[in-house]
Amino acid sequence: MPVKGALKKNGLEAYFTTVIGAKKATIKEINKDAQPGKLLTISERDQDMGYKHVFQTRTTRATVGDRLRSPFGLFSDDETFIENDAQLVIDRLVEYYAE
Repeated sequence: MPVKGALKKNGLEAYFTTVIGAKKATIKEINKDAQPGKLLTISERDQDMGYKHVFQTRTTRATVGDRLRSPFGLFSDDETFIENDAQLVIDRLVEYYAE
């Protein structure tokens, strides 16, 4: 998120421990970097459309410049893309920080 002034180089995301991105990803990209499971389902409609709106939880080779981050262990490696549902993210954060 672009901002002016002293925050210009850091960006607002520098002040948060968890930053995920909303993305329209192709099914091919999702299958390459994630496994359908508890936090991701790919429906027949998604397959037909060829894309799905998802949250991206960590960077990939194609998104190295994105400022995504989360605490170690919050999302597993196969959860690079998850459902575009904020409640799933909130539930995961509550579960993670309750430990």
